[in-house]
Amino acid sequence: ASVTQHWNFLPESMDWGNQLLAAAVPCDLLIVDELGPLELKMGQGWQQGISAVSSGRYRLCLLVIRPSLLEEAHSLWPTGEVFLFQSKNDPQWGKIYDRILSILS
Repeated sequence: ASVTQHWNFLPESMDWGNQLLAAAVPCDLLIVDELGPLELKMGQGWQQGISAVSSGRYRLCLLVIRPSLLEEAHSLWPTGEVFLFQSKNDPQWGKIYDRILSILS
């Protein structure tokens, strides 16, 4: 099982999630919420999420990364556009919405 400071993940759950992520591309909009320390620092967890994002087989990808992992994410996806949100009411959400519509319309 994969273990972090706060979570224990069953291998069957990780396998299932990885299968879904592997099958998620190609697509128009890829949403991955989230890739965290397990994936980006420990090389465990949803590695197929990293592969799906890295594949570029989508028109737009919305990937959730916590601020403490932005450096790791930037090293994997240096051309990614970053939006930092302070709360669920952050006005940045409007920019994301507009960006999604402009690309997928």
